[in-house]
Amino acid sequence: MARQPDAGRVGRVVAAALALSAALPAAADETAWKRLADLRFPREERVAFAERHLNRLLRAPAEQRGELWLTSDGIAVMRVHAPRLEERRIEGDRLVLRRPHRRQTDAGDRDVALDNGTERRRKLDRDRGAHLVLAIILDVLSGDVSELRRRFDSTLTSLHQSAEGHAWEIQLVPRDSRLRRELVSVRLRGAGRRLAFLHLSRGAKNWREIRLLFPARGDESVN
Repeated sequence: MARQPDAGRVGRVVAAALALSAALPAAADETAWKRLADLRFPREERVAFAERHLNRLLRAPAEQRGELWLTSDGIAVMRVHAPRLEERRIEGDRLVLRRPHRRQTDAGDRDVALDNGTERRRKLDRDRGAHLVLAIILDVLSGDVSELRRRFDSTLTSLHQSAEGHAWEIQLVPRDSRLRRELVSVRLRGAGRRLAFLHLSRGAKNWREIRLLFPARGDESVN
């Protein structure tokens, strides 16, 4: 006669399976955060970017080009070269907007034009609009994911193998309902330890995407 399974043992196996399935999202979440924390974005290395954005005031996406970098003391700089020269900086809890005077807009030396131009300082508001977008970019590039972990749920998708390493995509979704009114989701794509693309959605016709244009290197195939 076949031996009947022990009810207690079956119960323990089912409980263990349920506990494991409940733990899987957290494990995947940890992998996503580790991937972001391991991104390679050297200090003082300027990286070209191309940006497209759309909002309710535009009939078609607008474009701008420039460069991004982190200073040695952790200041994030986003300098737009076209269609007009301007610079946005995050210095601690301050957002600094710098623009040249009109007569210096076409000056050959951008540093001089900005240094001699106008500067506006505002308190950085991580909960609203363009401030929120810039703060997220800073967190991602600096590798400090503590604030992002506190405010977003993450999902990591493994993609194909590329010359730069194993490709991946991470989606961040705000946890807080107030934050969701400002930002629907963030999608980040990259390969190995290099971020290549950010898409920040604030709605169907309100979004910003940034493509980072790193120079080709032979040492970036690290997974």
